[in-house]
Amino acid sequence: MRVLVVGKGAVGGYFGGRLHDSGADVTFLVRRKTDDLQVQSVHGDMTLKIKSIVSGEQVEPFDLIIMSTKAYHLKQAIEDIAPYVGENTTVLPLLNGYYHLAQLQERFPHVLGGLCFIESTIGPNGEIIQTSKRHDIIFGEIDGQKSDKAQKISDLFSKAQFKSVLTDDVKTAMWNKYVFITALSGITTIMYTSMGSIQESPYGTELFRDLLAEINAVAETEGVQVYSPEKNVEIATAMGPKMKASMLRDMEKGLPTEADHLQGELMKLAEKHGISVPLLKMTYNRLRIYEVERLG
Repeated sequence: MRVLVVGKGAVGGYFGGRLHDSGADVTFLVRRKTDDLQVQSVHGDMTLKIKSIVSGEQVEPFDLIIMSTKAYHLKQAIEDIAPYVGENTTVLPLLNGYYHLAQLQERFPHVLGGLCFIESTIGPNGEIIQTSKRHDIIFGEIDGQKSDKAQKISDLFSKAQFKSVLTDDVKTAMWNKYVFITALSGITTIMYTSMGSIQESPYGTELFRDLLAEINAVAETEGVQVYSPEKNVEIATAMGPKMKASMLRDMEKGLPTEADHLQGELMKLAEKHGISVPLLKMTYNRLRIYEVERLG
């Protein structure tokens, strides 16, 4: 199976590197040609020689394309991978959120649902630094059906040094992550601090739980039953007091955020169904102010 990984950043580079290290035929789609990939990980370091192509380079379509771009790069990423998608190509997105699936399905013949759990970043010399115990991919057919293609991908992933789960309910798995990261990114960005400081403050945990409850109410309009606010508070607490959403880390660096893709899409859904979400609205509004100020 020929695999194309879009970019070699902190997520795609890590999972693509693990696949390459397991013997899979992996190529990276990059802005500039490169033949090296370095990973520093709690699960073992890697220094690899890799194959790469740049957008527009002519090669045969791939069997599997893994996407882990930021949501605000999705439109360009779709154009970049289009020449490498054939009638038998499977596209596996690992983006945060849910509504990117519709954009991909409009363009490509076979799209899986997917998500990942990993804490990784790019170091000062371009190396990938991966620090979490979890390095998981969960994926499956969006309609919940079993397929030979998904099983072949599962077989491929099982040979690599990361955890993979082929599920028949990827929609719920994606929504559970969507709810959690939208609330986590919302509370840490609006408070501009880590979860430990928030939970030690007088109303921090209460506000986090209330924000989760608002998002749950919106999610349920899509016919999914997600984790309770109490369970998500427990999950956040277990992640440790220094936990910050990646969105806050992006803000600290002056980078763009995925607010439109996460909080923004939920706001559209809430307004469509007439659901009152004052904390979510305030969070999204704060993030939009940040984007306006960031762009001057």
